[in-house]
Amino acid sequence: MKQNKNIKNQELVLPGTLIYEGNDLRTGKGTFKVGNKIYSSIVGVVKRNLKKKIIYVVPLKEPIVLKKDDIVLGEVISVSNSIAQVRIYFVFKDRKFTPLIEPFSGLVHISQLGRRVPVISDFIKVGDRILGKITVDFYPPYSLSLDSRLLGVVSAKCSICGASLIKKNRRLICPNCERVEQRIISEIYDTEKFDLLFDSLKVKREAGATGGEE
Repeated sequence: MKQNKNIKNQELVLPGTLIYEGNDLRTGKGTFKVGNKIYSSIVGVVKRNLKKKIIYVVPLKEPIVLKKDDIVLGEVISVSNSIAQVRIYFVFKDRKFTPLIEPFSGLVHISQLGRRVPVISDFIKVGDRILGKITVDFYPPYSLSLDSRLLGVVSAKCSICGASLIKKNRRLICPNCERVEQRIISEIYDTEKFDLLFDSLKVKREAGATGGEE
């Protein structure tokens, strides 16, 4: 077994690597213990949760590379008159939304909405979850198009009270304050479905951040 008791946080390790020696930390996922020594059982990255006193190893996964025509799902984080900035969390592959290891940045230009509008901020809001298509093979931020009935906002909140907006015909209505809001709406708009998808990703990432006892 490889011996190295000075393994740093975030360092890449192989199975059998000594990642910690002592009694202050407990074993987490991807590790095993012999005496007072903790070893990696997988290829991955070392993580420590000092609050819970756990050391664990996150499996190394092959990164997903986004490319032109990929359908992606993300959340709007800022909007100006002509551009919406998006944090991309999922890519649609093999008939399902696959979470990215780390989110990518994306941009929606006003010319990519599929119709003429005076300002993009009237039709896309911060916090909206959107489905978009990558338009060019390039590095982040990826250019996204919403020019399709499938693409656009799939989940949105009321700008006044924060309630989830309900789709009725081609309009979004707040069930609480009855406010009607404009969006570039996807034909598969479904707040419950897509919010659940994002919530499940948040839970997985929080679990990964805290490690797990074995």
